[in-house]
Amino acid sequence: MSVLFRNDQQRAAVCQALCEKAGLQSLWTPAGPSERATQLLRQYGGTLSTGEHLMFLTAWAVWNGDGEVLLADLIERLDSSNLETLGTLLVAFAQDGIDEWVQEQGRQTS
Repeated sequence: MSVLFRNDQQRAAVCQALCEKAGLQSLWTPAGPSERATQLLRQYGGTLSTGEHLMFLTAWAVWNGDGEVLLADLIERLDSSNLETLGTLLVAFAQDGIDEWVQEQGRQTS
């Protein structure tokens, strides 16, 4: 995944935005996953709801591939808002628009 990002800060910003969208702001920092995020990954999401869990796993998949989330699960189980977020992220990758996507996500959560 590293070739998709300019640097680790940009990758972390995408992961932060994904977690924030799911209401999991404290799980990702500008430097990467928090200790709690690492614990939750080991616990396969612990008590997170289905939507939270899928967005959390997607953040890990973006970070280092550890998220192991299936596209079918995302399509079938995410609500329309979270699914739209992932769709716009994919478009941003295709159009080299990651920075703009991160900025837009920040405006939506403000």
